[in-house]
Amino acid sequence: MGVGIGGRSCASSPYAAPNSNPDPAKFSIVKERTIGRFLLLKVRYPNCSNFEGLKILVFENITSANALMALTKGRLDPHFTPHGVQVFARFPPTTEGWKVAKTLARTLTN
Repeated sequence: MGVGIGGRSCASSPYAAPNSNPDPAKFSIVKERTIGRFLLLKVRYPNCSNFEGLKILVFENITSANALMALTKGRLDPHFTPHGVQVFARFPPTTEGWKVAKTLARTLTN
């Protein structure tokens, strides 16, 4: 998801799945991995319908999900935003997406 023309989110697109905009206050962390200076998370947003609500997110210079939650006051917005804690990268919530996230983190750490 991103911001479209006029500041509207992609959820307003006629091609977006209904209820596809995740609520940053409602989520669960399914998987966590730290590689170098990168935190990789697989997150489920129960109110989001696309990809069964799963997202793979990468954050830079954050050591753990607990540290991230402290920085974000328990909210986790998966969108790219110029405000607050920023998502470094996002990948499809698949086995391949997780593999590519790990490859990115390893490559940028070395």
